[in-house]
Amino acid sequence: MVSEQRHGCGPARLLGMAGRALRFGHSPGGNEMTRQELNAHRHPSEAGLFWLTMIVIVPVCLAAILFAFESFTMALVVVTSIVVSTWILMKMLTARFLGNCVKVSEENFSEIHAAIREFQDLFDYHTEIDAYVYEQSTYNALLLPLLRRKFILLNSDVLANAGPENEVRWLVARFVGGLASKHYRFAWLQVIISSIEKIIIFNLLLYPYERAVVKSGDQLGLLAIDGDLESAVAAVQKTMVGGALGEHINLAGLLSQEEAIGGSFFAWLVKCMSPFPHATSRLVNLLRYAGQRHPLQLEAFLAHEEEATRQRVRRAIGHAGPADIVEPLEAPA
Repeated sequence: MVSEQRHGCGPARLLGMAGRALRFGHSPGGNEMTRQELNAHRHPSEAGLFWLTMIVIVPVCLAAILFAFESFTMALVVVTSIVVSTWILMKMLTARFLGNCVKVSEENFSEIHAAIREFQDLFDYHTEIDAYVYEQSTYNALLLPLLRRKFILLNSDVLANAGPENEVRWLVARFVGGLASKHYRFAWLQVIISSIEKIIIFNLLLYPYERAVVKSGDQLGLLAIDGDLESAVAAVQKTMVGGALGEHINLAGLLSQEEAIGGSFFAWLVKCMSPFPHATSRLVNLLRYAGQRHPLQLEAFLAHEEEATRQRVRRAIGHAGPADIVEPLEAPA
């Protein structure tokens, strides 16, 4: 069960936010992305890590099948228990969210509701997604997938301290993009990976794929907001220290932190035990992706930074200057 501390849903203190309502526009192309177009914007390591994941999944599934033949009754009991308990958990969470949080709908936070539908159409992902706004004192947004039901949890601090409209749009789009990324592999893969991850010993082999999917979601989110790098970077920074302090973070300092742990064994060890990449690594990846797919937006972003920061960014993403940045792919027609 999700802990009360992490997903607590007290009375939402959202008075006065109506005047700051976000205005959401349209998707960059207005049409669904094809599988080929979506693949072009995934993190480059995701495909290889997917096959590593399959190397783990196939033997586990075969072992489960052999076990079923050896002890069909026991296997049936185990599988039934897992399915029933997950279904009950999903129903309980749904009731909890509906009773204590504000559901994103056409009546409440209609702009976010429209954005979710917009990005589902863009990424051709049509599995049901429910979104809720809950109250907590830290800037955060979470994705909770259970079977075919997907929940997006948006902290009230996300909305209260959001800057430009594209900050929240990027958060929503990166969740939908991440779901679409796995969906385009195999729709059932999400359920299998989530089940096998409960056997902790396999996590070291499965988590690299999970981390790559997170970065793919970041990249697809940036694509969905037309390469607005400033909003995406600001959103990542706010997830690190909260909305009130996120605007005061110096990007050069974060890049320096990423350099400091670049060759660290302990940083690698910490990363191996988590399905999420380091936040500093996500920032570097976003900057690198922008340089490859949205070079003009990257240069516009860097134009407002100090020269020392610009040099550090180019060093982090492997570019010496604007001439080294490749041309972007065209957005889907």
